[in-house]
Amino acid sequence: MSVTSQDIAIYTSQNMPQDDTSVAGGSINSGIRVVFTDIVSTGVISASSSSVSDSGTLSIVGRDAAGIILSESISLSGTDDSVGGANFERILSCQLDSASDGTVSISGTQLVGNIFPTESGFKRVFYDATANDVSGPDKTLYEKVFVKNNNSTTALQDGVVSEVSTGLYSIIEFGLEKSYGYDESVVNRLTAPTGVTSYGDSSSGVADTNLGPLDAQGVWLKLFLAAGTSSTNSFYRLQVQGTTT
Repeated sequence: MSVTSQDIAIYTSQNMPQDDTSVAGGSINSGIRVVFTDIVSTGVISASSSSVSDSGTLSIVGRDAAGIILSESISLSGTDDSVGGANFERILSCQLDSASDGTVSISGTQLVGNIFPTESGFKRVFYDATANDVSGPDKTLYEKVFVKNNNSTTALQDGVVSEVSTGLYSIIEFGLEKSYGYDESVVNRLTAPTGVTSYGDSSSGVADTNLGPLDAQGVWLKLFLAAGTSSTNSFYRLQVQGTTT
């Protein structure tokens, strides 16, 4: 069976801290994706599943119109819409308390993202990253994601990872880990990993050329924050291309 765009997913690593002191990186977390579409205008969030058996709790973290981080929990009710009460201006993460049975759709004024069967959420990279005061030093942060081929029988051949030239692309570079399934972690997100030889903003082939069935390629993201950089509502996006039989 040919590899389709739905087979290629970008997941978090096991350690994606919201501070500059905790361990970052490690192995893949195949339950949390890093791709979603943010809400267009401030409003409440609703969620529903394609399965009547999904009745868990969805935890949402985001910012309100004043930029304050807030959180809310919504109880799923199967295929019926469950609507929250908090007004979110942007979404930082959505996570279920257990893996979903069906596809859970989260919406604001339009579809924000899906949580797919056996997975539990999605989140924004460099969640709550902040620059030092203008009088302090510049800061470089590292965060790890994985590109995975979820096709169980067919490889994505001549796989290439590249960044999309929008959002935060001008201050983020990426570098591929030296081999598939490499589980390097660093003591904190201020520490550069050793398993990446170089960073850039142009296309880069996967470590073994072909992204085999169920293989995952680690990708370290490198964010440069000049001292005094102000907050912004933005995002970073990678894309994956290749050929299939």
